[in-house]
Amino acid sequence: MTEEITYPTIHLNGNSKDRLQGQYENALDKVRDAIAAVRDIQFHSRDYYPQGDEAFPKAQEELLAHLVRPIHGAESYLEKVTINISQQ
Repeated sequence: MTEEITYPTIHLNGNSKDRLQGQYENALDKVRDAIAAVRDIQFHSRDYYPQGDEAFPKAQEELLAHLVRPIHGAESYLEKVTINISQQ
């Protein structure tokens, strides 16, 4: 599946290039901080084994589905928009 992005266009009636780029770069920095925070989670099977053998793999998939994949998707999106803005 090809990801399609509608990029902002720098023009006189919109935000300045510097302002727009700064806003996206700030958001990208915050997402990267969140990625680091998620990476710091002490995620280990010993926290799940009392629930049975299926609990840890289920928790792993939930972490991936609810945090890791979406946050990396946000990072990728913000990187692409930031690059596009810088090239205008």
